[in-house]
Amino acid sequence: MVYKLDLPLYLDKIHDVFHISLLKKAEVDPSQFLLQVILEINKDLIIKVKSVKILDRSEKELRKKKILMLKVLWRNSQI
Repeated sequence: MVYKLDLPLYLDKIHDVFHISLLKKAEVDPSQFLLQVILEINKDLIIKVKSVKILDRSEKELRKKKILMLKVLWRNSQI
């Protein structure tokens, strides 16, 4: 079974169909919530941000490769 997301037109470059087997139950930790920030997204889906500080660094190992994971404190760039 598949689901198709009803995305706004400015997000038409994002794949909008996914298979239900890819869903996982979310483990919610209230201490991890951040304040909601309103972002302006360009038509090419680029957001200009400036990193402030790297909070955490870890490595996730998949079947055939490793991915570096960073938790970054950032703010909107006014450039």
